[in-house]
Amino acid sequence: LSVRATARVPLGDLERGEGVVSIDPIRLVVANDTWENQGPVEARWAHGELSVGSFRLAAKEGVVSGAGTVGADGTIVLRFPWV
Repeated sequence: LSVRATARVPLGDLERGEGVVSIDPIRLVVANDTWENQGPVEARWAHGELSVGSFRLAAKEGVVSGAGTVGADGTIVLRFPWV
């Protein structure tokens, strides 16, 4: 696991902070299937919103990809392209 992070956070107003975390590689094992990312996964925090621009996990049996956000108001939006 390798993680790189950058952030700018005003101490007087934490909600105005912003940052990026990049994770690569990712390896998950679920029910004896190993899923690995294909490229770094980046999560961004800005204006009270957390977003993952895109991710792609591949296993022997297939690929899962998507993106999502958690808004400042707690609204969750997930996007999965159906092929």
